[in-house]
Amino acid sequence: MLSSLSRDNKLIFWSLALWGVGEGLWWYLLSVYIESLGANSVQIGFVLSVAMILMTALFIPSGWITDRLSRRLIMITGWFMGLIAILVVAMAHSWQQAIPGLLLYNLSAFNMPAINSYITAEVKSGDDMRRVFTTTFSGFTLGMMFSPALGGWLADMWGLRNLFFMAAVFYAMSTALILLIREQPIHRASFSSAQSPLGYNRSFIYLCLVLFVAHLVGHLGIPLAPNFLRDIRQLNMGAIGTLGSINSLGSFLLIVLLGRWPRSRTGGLLLAEATVAAYSVIMLTASAFPWLGLALFLRGGLGALRQLGAARLGELMPAASMGLGFGIFQTAVNLAFTISPYVAGWLYAFDPRYPFVASVVLTLPTMIVTMAAGRQAQAAEAPVARARTASD
Repeated sequence: MLSSLSRDNKLIFWSLALWGVGEGLWWYLLSVYIESLGANSVQIGFVLSVAMILMTALFIPSGWITDRLSRRLIMITGWFMGLIAILVVAMAHSWQQAIPGLLLYNLSAFNMPAINSYITAEVKSGDDMRRVFTTTFSGFTLGMMFSPALGGWLADMWGLRNLFFMAAVFYAMSTALILLIREQPIHRASFSSAQSPLGYNRSFIYLCLVLFVAHLVGHLGIPLAPNFLRDIRQLNMGAIGTLGSINSLGSFLLIVLLGRWPRSRTGGLLLAEATVAAYSVIMLTASAFPWLGLALFLRGGLGALRQLGAARLGELMPAASMGLGFGIFQTAVNLAFTISPYVAGWLYAFDPRYPFVASVVLTLPTMIVTMAAGRQAQAAEAPVARARTASD
């Protein structure tokens, strides 16, 4: 599976895998941890939304910087920030004290445009960008495949706080590995409007807007799912952690499989949206553990949606402005992730089922606009490809 990756993309793959192991220990129990620090559902949604706001605000500036400075340096900086942040969260004794660590952890993702640009620059001529993208990022979901189950089991035995200290160990190993990637040359082209992802065609922005809506709709049923599983479905931490591992397995397989979908530009995106809607339907209607396991498996389509969207946009951007383009994309996606926890928190306060209901109801119109965006992007791809070739 890794044969199509360059040496440095393989290093990124394994570094993301180690990071995924650490994050998987606590990610699916984060809302429960915040609640254990004294927060209610609305406050949980508020904390998660605030944590996304600063990260979202940084993506376009960091993308602009990525086109001008060392991608490697930006990536490494983000890795170290995440390591420090998780230790701050681990030492918090109230939900207010956890906020600085959560903010710093989300801010560490400012390096996403640099990661996306680095991976794209490593794609060889003739390679399938979607396959390289989805394979490299599948390392993260591979790492998260088993650690959520372990995290749930350890939380029942040792408490939630210790999970964050254990995660820091894996983050340190991941950081050590990312230090081994090599520098990449920086394209010094002039940045006229014609070289901007905004200047080539409206399809880029239209697709970004559609992906914003798709992630907002798909994410509504996710932020408070652990609370729903514990309070409504009466599951313990170990069972919730096991479902988290099943979700990671679903993410890994769906990212890999949909990344190899035939050349239809929107087929993979539509299937990813449909799987997330199916997750919400099952969460609403089923209580048996096997059905909940299927639901969490299908929820992995949201990760596939993000990587497929990034790869599709990567085909619409010139080399000299990939950082800015990916910064715009990450802003759109994380703006959705910023809004959805707060909306989900209010919906959950009215009725725990409402976040899932809203996600299902809004999926069909989202799929319709996705098809329209896909057709428009297909028409715009050829001139962008010619401009990228000319710039190279």
